[in-house]
Amino acid sequence: MQEHARRGADLALVAILVAAGAWLSISWAGRPGELSAMWISGGILCAWLLVRPTPTWGVYCAVGAVADVAGQWVAGTPLPLATALSVCHLIEVLVVAYSIRREVPNIRDPRRWIHLGGVATASTLVACGVSGLLAAQVARYVLDAAFGMAFATWYGAHVLGMVIVGTAALVLHVEGLRALAPQGRRTRFILGMGLIAMLGLAVFSMQYPLLFLTYPPLLLGAFRHRFAGVAVGVTLLAVIGV
Repeated sequence: MQEHARRGADLALVAILVAAGAWLSISWAGRPGELSAMWISGGILCAWLLVRPTPTWGVYCAVGAVADVAGQWVAGTPLPLATALSVCHLIEVLVVAYSIRREVPNIRDPRRWIHLGGVATASTLVACGVSGLLAAQVARYVLDAAFGMAFATWYGAHVLGMVIVGTAALVLHVEGLRALAPQGRRTRFILGMGLIAMLGLAVFSMQYPLLFLTYPPLLLGAFRHRFAGVAVGVTLLAVIGV
C-alpha cells in the first residue's frame, strides 16, 4: 500500500513538473503554436526515467505525455497540435533515456560519469534531430511554417533544454539538494549565484554587446563550487536570457 502511495505521489509530481515546463516554454515563445527558445519538460521527464527502473517507464511516459499535452493546451496550443508535438517530445526523451540506460546502466557510479556525459551529449544531438524533423513537418503542414526555420528553432530549443534542464534535474535526483547548497558553503554558493543572476539581468536588459560580462562570475562559480556552480549558473543565465 505504501509503495503504491509513493508511486502515485511520484507520478503526480512528474506530471505537475512536465505540465508546468510545457506551459512555461510556450509562454516564453510569445504566442501559442510558436516554437520555444528552450524546451523544459523533455529534460525533466528524461531525468525522471533515468532514475527509475526500466519496467516502470511505460506508465511514466504515459503520464508525462498527457501532462505535456495539458500544459501546451493551457498555454493556448490547439489540442491536435499539442498531441502531435507531444509525440515528438516523447520520441526524443525515449531515444536519450534508452541510449543512456543501455550504455551506462548505473548512472550513480562516479567512475562512469565521463562516459555518461559523452553518451548523453551524442544521444541528445541525435534525438533532437529526429524529433526536430518530425516537428518541422508538423509545423509545415499545420502552421504553414518554413521547414528549415522550424527545424533549426526546434533543434536549438530542445538541445538547450535537454542539456541544461535535463542535467540539472538528473543531478538533483542523484545528489539531492546538497548538490545545489553544499554543506558549509551555502552562503558563498547563494551569493555567487546571486551575482550571476544580477549580472545576467543587467546584461540581457541592455542593448549593448556585454554578454562577456557574464563569464567571470560563471567561471568563479565553477572554480568554487565545481559542477553545482556550473549547472546552476548556466541554468540561471539560460532562463534570464530566454
